[in-house]
Amino acid sequence: MRPQKEPDNNPFIIFTTSPSSAKVDPATRKRVRSHVMRGKNRKTAPVHAGAEIGSWINGREDPDASLRSVPANRPRIYLPVGGILTQFHFADEMTPYMRELTFKWFTVIKDSWYPTEACLAPHDSPWAEYLTYDRAYLHLMLSSSQAFFDFARDVKLGTKSIYHLNKSLHVLREHLAVAELATSDSTISTVMNLAVFAGILGDPHAAKQHMQGLCHLVNLRGGIRDLRPNTELQSKVLRTDLTLALSTGSKPLLFIDGFSWDPYLSRSSLSKNPKTAKSRTAQTLQTLCPSDPRLQNVALDLQEFSLAANLAFQTGRKIPAALYRETLVSVQYRLLALRDEADDASPPAASPPAASPPAQPQHDVLGSSLDADTENLLRLGMLAFTTTLFLQIKLMPIRYADLARRVRACVEGMLVQNPPAEQGGVPVQVGRLRLWFLFVARTSVLSGAEDEEALVRATVGVVEGLGFTEEVEWQVVREVLREFMWIDWVRPKEGVVFWERLVAAREELR
Repeated sequence: MRPQKEPDNNPFIIFTTSPSSAKVDPATRKRVRSHVMRGKNRKTAPVHAGAEIGSWINGREDPDASLRSVPANRPRIYLPVGGILTQFHFADEMTPYMRELTFKWFTVIKDSWYPTEACLAPHDSPWAEYLTYDRAYLHLMLSSSQAFFDFARDVKLGTKSIYHLNKSLHVLREHLAVAELATSDSTISTVMNLAVFAGILGDPHAAKQHMQGLCHLVNLRGGIRDLRPNTELQSKVLRTDLTLALSTGSKPLLFIDGFSWDPYLSRSSLSKNPKTAKSRTAQTLQTLCPSDPRLQNVALDLQEFSLAANLAFQTGRKIPAALYRETLVSVQYRLLALRDEADDASPPAASPPAASPPAQPQHDVLGSSLDADTENLLRLGMLAFTTTLFLQIKLMPIRYADLARRVRACVEGMLVQNPPAEQGGVPVQVGRLRLWFLFVARTSVLSGAEDEEALVRATVGVVEGLGFTEEVEWQVVREVLREFMWIDWVRPKEGVVFWERLVAAREELR
């Protein structure tokens, strides 16, 4: 059941370009304004002396560009221990059921955006604070939490979730009518979560509408970098923009230019001094993608992060949440800029007959140029790889339809242009890149049974072209994957299962 629609409007969609005439009661306005202004007239705390990497999002030259999770002057709100929320002050009246649902949200869902296997989830995030004064945010949290547990039980959107969603939308419209409230952190967070919610429910049109409204609010606030005092909110806004761009194929709205193409994590800048890049990975990237140092630098950053993530997991340490967020944003915005650049350069495909499937962009199909093919494989492979690491919500996987379509086109092109019988003529480094790409595709966006046959056929051809015998074990294959980027604790079983499936398929073909 979907929320009840208003005349000529989707109830998920909030238009923020023209304020309504709704009134906000004076008590609510006073309480929200006090929280909006909290800390704005105080000096920002100095950067921690140990922060050496700086912020890619806000600029390393910014004296405030540290990797703090939240500003030091933000008041901390501690939740009661043991699930008792009777003494916690909420923005609206709460029934026992609603308090229980809120506790589940804090204990199960709140930090599900972070891979806790090797990453420290932020302890001072602002979401609890919003529950104390923003009724729109509170009821959207209740709606999305109820939907989360409904979906976990294979139940469609229920009446309780719809009730809280409608209540959140009603209050949100009131807040959007007041300029000061419309651009507050909690309102921006509410609209952001509406976009995420709509995407999870499979309504990309509503998600796009919410994202456009979110972009409008951020611009009214002064731009994405003006959210710098609240880095947790800033990064999740960008994360929502990235998720929608990968899901629908649309261009990002918030961080589209003005960023650096230099490496963020890696010390080997191929774009500035290619002769000094001596690592095996750097040499491989120069061979595979000689014409685009921007792509090489992104790959170096992502491999640097993969190595750190593996080391952290093996030693029981954790990657700081701020570094995790910054790496996510720096890698994916650069990759999407390269994707959109390739889309813009690709000639428009001729309109296919009505009964035929839509033609794929030329740059998403293998076979026209080896250099272009390898760059395309690396770019799409890294985007798919990052969705398993950065852009998933635990227990509620997000589907990236457009990215899956592009990756599927590469797999199909690999079979058509380079059938298994001809894989032996492919350079070894290209074959190893293809092996990595196919394993990433299988463990990320092409995990369904419908893609299994094509992936197995393509990968068997690559494996045989590389000269791998049936006796080769998974550990040997994993070392090839690690030459590019592979994190052992990200879906570890899927890689092993796929390799076992390939071994069985090769025996069947004998």
